Amino acid sequence: MYAYFPKSKTYWAYDENLQVQAIAIVDVADLLSCSSSELHLQLAESCCGQQNIPSLRIEVISTDHGRCLCIVTGDISELLEEGAAMTCSFEISRNEILMSFARLLEWSDAQTAHAADNLLAEVGDETVVALSNGKCLRMPASPGAVDYIRLTQLQFELGRWHVGDFRTAGPELLSQVLIAAGARHSQA
Repeated sequence: MYAYFPKSKTYWAYDENLQVQAIAIVDVADLLSCSSSELHLQLAESCCGQQNIPSLRIEVISTDHGRCLCIVTGDISELLEEGAAMTCSFEISRNEILMSFARLLEWSDAQTAHAADNLLAEVGDETVVALSNGKCLRMPASPGAVDYIRLTQLQFELGRWHVGDFRTAGPELLSQVLIAAGARHSQA
């Protein structure tokens, strides 16, 4: 289930207990220098355009270049009652929801298109390598069965490469995967 927050023009998932799960990017300096109440205010405003989200909790999931990617959870029952949040169906609002995530997380056009085309990616058990930018590389859990690598962020698949692709494209494809995952290109 998703809710739309008109003040911030964002969509966030929520569960049956009306607990929203949003994401926010915060400067590490703010995280260290703000009081708890100032940080809660900043995150509520950033995620939902609100001054307050009851029972707000924060979990830092990654840091990259002086910024923290945080999962923000809280109770949105009052926001729904007041009309500050509106329920919406993922199927109806799919493109708006994807574009909201793409803008916030700075996905490339190719990653956004891949996410839209692969909403229900079929996979089995996977080994997950968490990256410092909040993305993950995923591959089959059984080492002998590794026939693909997926790049994901939150619940979205942003790219998938198959073993056969590496055999034919070689180092160029490996470079493409690393850059998509967030590696910075520099010359020595």
